[in-house]
Amino acid sequence: MKLNYAISVPEEVYVACSGGADSIAAALILQQWRKVKLLHFMHDDYVGHHERKFVEEFAKEFGFDLLTKEQQTKTLNNREHSWRVARYEWFHSFDTPVVTGHTIDDALEWYLMTCLRGQGEYMTLRNKNVIRPFLFTEKQTLS
Repeated sequence: MKLNYAISVPEEVYVACSGGADSIAAALILQQWRKVKLLHFMHDDYVGHHERKFVEEFAKEFGFDLLTKEQQTKTLNNREHSWRVARYEWFHSFDTPVVTGHTIDDALEWYLMTCLRGQGEYMTLRNKNVIRPFLFTEKQTLS
């Protein structure tokens, strides 16, 4: 598997783990050569508890330390935006870099969605302490 790292990955990192294929793959890939702990943010939706259980079982099976946080307030309007803001507030509270499993496919989707809103924003390699080392890698290669 040929990965195109977009940014160097420090020796110790947290990996933001939703339980999706990209974050699981990112954690397993980085665990081979970095010290990795998982972060899981549970959203206030009907599958949140199932996702958390899956991530807890994954962490236990593969020997990851896991930190979790649960969204405290119910969101009514624009849930995706509220979830993203709450997640990143938590990620930014850590001194250690937080890796996401975002790929070039995610960056393209983000750009197109923001274009539809008249903004045309690019997904950055770094957002404070959050880094996206797989941003130049295709989703199918990562997961």
